[in-house]
Amino acid sequence: MFDRNTTRCAGIIRDALSEDVVTAIGKETGFARRLRKFTPFRAAWTFLVGLASGSTNTLADLLRLFADLSEETMAYKPFHDRLSSPGFPEFFRLLLEHLMSELVTPVYGCNKGYLAEFKDVLCQDGTSFALNDRMADQFKGRFTSRSPAAVEVHCTYSLYQNQCVAVSVAPDAEGERDFLPDPEALENKLLLTDAGYVSYEYFDRVREAGGHVICRAKGAASNPRIVGCYRGLPNVDTVIGKRLKEIALPRKNVDLLVEGIGRGGRRYRMRFVGVYVAKEKAHVFLFTTLSPEQFVPLRVGTLYRLRWQVELFFKECKSYTNLQRFQTANPRIAEGLIWASMAAVLVPRFL
Repeated sequence: MFDRNTTRCAGIIRDALSEDVVTAIGKETGFARRLRKFTPFRAAWTFLVGLASGSTNTLADLLRLFADLSEETMAYKPFHDRLSSPGFPEFFRLLLEHLMSELVTPVYGCNKGYLAEFKDVLCQDGTSFALNDRMADQFKGRFTSRSPAAVEVHCTYSLYQNQCVAVSVAPDAEGERDFLPDPEALENKLLLTDAGYVSYEYFDRVREAGGHVICRAKGAASNPRIVGCYRGLPNVDTVIGKRLKEIALPRKNVDLLVEGIGRGGRRYRMRFVGVYVAKEKAHVFLFTTLSPEQFVPLRVGTLYRLRWQVELFFKECKSYTNLQRFQTANPRIAEGLIWASMAAVLVPRFL
């Protein structure tokens, strides 16, 4: 028996995916100029239901599901032709964007304690997977000998809304940093990223915009120059000016001020936290713009662990909507299926 909240959420989904709304998106994107059998409304529900079930592996499966849901028959070739049109990926991209704005459920109690400092906590990450080799011109992979065609899905995930708030699809060979949120959009927000997003310039711009960052460093390989110490080192004067690799760190948390060189030779100063993990007998190193007085190393480390939520989100996408298992050599169909898969995850998560 459905509770009141489930009924309310179902009503929001019904309104967000109403025939009028979905048809308007279909016409705007050029996916439907004339409403025939395979209307935008029927296409949306066919792909959302089929991909959310986790049992859809081929386009033929989706075509059979369309016939079951609509009680209409359609040959495979015209079905494939519709998916090959430029409007197909654009239709599901805008539909996903629409659902991200409509299916929002704020997480209760997320702004308590020291989280009250932030208007939102965002996680940035990407997941990549190989495509059919014939799509290498459209989706160039980083590892050309092993996966000449590969795509990366970049996601900005809100912990306060418990869903992604921005998604981009790009060739895997493109740099991850290009898909970070605009620093100006991070005022009073905290961004959590992994080691692939280290950028002194970006961190400094976020700080100037009134936002904050915690980014995992590439261990001692980052090797910044130490220019100060907030806590953790007994003989501070002996390490000033040295590189991280040149000193022996104690088996406890350390909190340093370091200097790094960005593009054009500009020098940046950044807080550099080493959270000691006794089980591993090693430090986890983190760059952060957070205040050392208010956010001690253990608290910084605890906040960074929240980044795992975006990893779990990608796991849902791959496990439940078969993201990365598309058997097609058509780049438009591949991109459209990616957008549709992301949309198919949002709907059941909202309930």
